[in-house]
Amino acid sequence: DEYSLPPFFTLQPVAETRAKQLTMWTSLVTSYFQHRHQTLLNVAEAAKQPPFANEQINRALSTDAVRQVLEHVVQSGFGEWQDKEKNQLLLSWRSFDEWASVMYKWAARTGLVGEVCTVYELREGGDSKGEDFHGVDARIVLKAARVLADQGKAAIIDGDSVDETGVKFKEAAEVDSDESD
Repeated sequence: DEYSLPPFFTLQPVAETRAKQLTMWTSLVTSYFQHRHQTLLNVAEAAKQPPFANEQINRALSTDAVRQVLEHVVQSGFGEWQDKEKNQLLLSWRSFDEWASVMYKWAARTGLVGEVCTVYELREGGDSKGEDFHGVDARIVLKAARVLADQGKAAIIDGDSVDETGVKFKEAAEVDSDESD
């Protein structure tokens, strides 16, 4: 287990090794936060606590290394910075593309394509009970909906809050005609 090895807590200088290490860190971070049902990370506090610090071997990533790991998390599609200073990170254990795909398949399967659902209904409604995205942080559901909008598979209707934001899943014909323009 790399987490118990001191070198894991020092970013490696060789590019190929560092790339593998960052991938391992991304996997560790997403799994850790999934287990804790935590989706928001404060970077300043992160370096002092698991998974970025391991008290058993008295090792921790530096704040700079934590930022590099989190930048890799974002580049891999599992996170989104919540501020320009990059102090707060929205973190997901699935990529936002994966969430978007799961949500669209669910909408198609349940006959909700062409309908408007609020973010709240998507994540807390009875229709989504038992789905992987049921109960997920509203910001993650909205980010996945924005991915669908970028793909032409949904339209976002601004609401007074994240939960009140509407998502209209587009018909397959609408998606096809949008792509042929």
